[in-house]
Amino acid sequence: MPSLLKEYAEFLRQFRARYETTGAILPSSRFLAHALTRPLATRTRAVRILEVGPGTGPVTRRIVRLMRPQDRLDLVELNDQFVALLRDRLTSEPEFRAVAEQTRLHHGPIQEFQTDAPYDVIISGLPLNNFSPEQVEEIFGCFFRLLASEGVLSYFEYMFLRG
Repeated sequence: MPSLLKEYAEFLRQFRARYETTGAILPSSRFLAHALTRPLATRTRAVRILEVGPGTGPVTRRIVRLMRPQDRLDLVELNDQFVALLRDRLTSEPEFRAVAEQTRLHHGPIQEFQTDAPYDVIISGLPLNNFSPEQVEEIFGCFFRLLASEGVLSYFEYMFLRG
């Protein structure tokens, strides 16, 4: 439980400091995490997974629970405080530690991210409503550049909200 309180407190601090790129008051719920990771629960082979905007890691937690030994996970996060928290989780929390060798954490915008192979599943937690239409178009261009031809893109948007 202390980890969850720490996660919520850090998220709220970052919301207050960087609303434009944080986008919500609280981290994603477990219900949203289950919906976003549904493609992982139904797959039949090893996959390359990209999570963009993992924040404090509530969706990441669900991803690591679904990962198999041959899977690969890349996390791309812009916020330096969230990167530090995720790095700590990968070394201190048992579920995260179990997949640490299969996971790479990248600090920076998705627009600058490069990889050696496409992803089977891309999961986005980016607050798209906070971005300009041009930024959203650029981000989706990155997603489709990084997605395998038969890959799945999983993301959400808030309804009736524009940043």
